[in-house]
Amino acid sequence: MTEESELSVTTPRDIHAFHFSTNKTIFLGSVKLRDVPGALSNATASIAKLGVNLVGSNTSRVASIGVAEWGFFAEADDGHISPSEIETELMKTENVLDCKIRGAEGRVLVDTLHYPVRLNASAQAIIIRKNVFSSMLKFMVETYGSAGKALAYQLGKATGENDGMDLIKEIGQERLLENLPELTNLYAAQGWGVPEMVDLSFEPLRATIRFDDSFECADRNSLVPVSNFIRGHLAGLGKVFFEKSIDCVETKCVARGDAYCEFLATETFR
Repeated sequence: MTEESELSVTTPRDIHAFHFSTNKTIFLGSVKLRDVPGALSNATASIAKLGVNLVGSNTSRVASIGVAEWGFFAEADDGHISPSEIETELMKTENVLDCKIRGAEGRVLVDTLHYPVRLNASAQAIIIRKNVFSSMLKFMVETYGSAGKALAYQLGKATGENDGMDLIKEIGQERLLENLPELTNLYAAQGWGVPEMVDLSFEPLRATIRFDDSFECADRNSLVPVSNFIRGHLAGLGKVFFEKSIDCVETKCVARGDAYCEFLATETFR
């Protein structure tokens, strides 16, 4: 496999809100660690010794105070392992500061130890199924026609402006513009679709962005492009990033039968 083909392979990122097993003991954990090399590997090794197998895991950190948090779902074949036994083993582990373990046998265990959900430790977020959100936008357009399209566009634009301001606050305007092609990949990281910056020029501002697997076009058939929310989002981002009025049109759309969705964003002079 070539380096290029290796980079093109992606793996789904599962967000575990709950875990269920009919024949195993399941656990939910939250472990506070010193934010130092090796702390996480030591903690995972300590519960592995008990025969506990991870099924979902995530980490976060508060760099200012040197603390990290490791959250996980896990399961074990041995029904005699208790949450307190796992807690005891973890607290004996170097660099573990605190931990809390919940357990259940043969039933559902929901993550009640991690709230709120955040994007990059800054903006609070919610998780919604892709088909639910795309159906909401479809209903809006089919019910209200051109007014629904305009509303979806304006909602996308307002969201893009807010997201853009958050990015500027977090990484700075200069670094943002330097890393613009890479930041385009945030659409994929957040599950909206797989983007590609086809071209970008600055005088005047003009950009072509291509999308594969756009959430807004899923299972839709139309004679006209339907990605009103996404093109609004692109226009909103452009307005904040470049401090210019941006117009964005969808020139190709999967819902119309094209192989991918494509957007043309241009500077407008008013």
